[in-house]
Amino acid sequence: MSFLGQHNHVALTTEADVLQSLGAATVASSAVAVSATNETAPLDANEMTRQHCWPKFFSNHGQQYPAHATRGAAIHQKLVQMLLTDSLASAPTEIGN
Repeated sequence: MSFLGQHNHVALTTEADVLQSLGAATVASSAVAVSATNETAPLDANEMTRQHCWPKFFSNHGQQYPAHATRGAAIHQKLVQMLLTDSLASAPTEIGN
C-alpha cells in the first residue's frame, strides 16, 4: 500500500497532469518575470535613494529570483513525478481489488 493509502490511480494521474500544466504555466510566468526584472532601469541616484537600502534590496531580489524560480520548478516536477510513480505502482493492486 502506498503512503497515500487507498486511492484511484486514474485520479492521481489526472491530478498529476493538472499539476504538470500548472507547473508549465508557472515556469513560463517566471521566464517573463526574469526578463522584466533584468530589464528594469536602475533608480535615480539622488540623495534620497542613496540614503535608503531599497535599491540594493530590489537589486538583490531580482538577482536571486531566477535561482528560486528554478528550485521551485524542480520541486514541483518531483511532486508530479512522485504522483505519477505512485499511481502506476498502485494500478495492479487497484485492478486486483
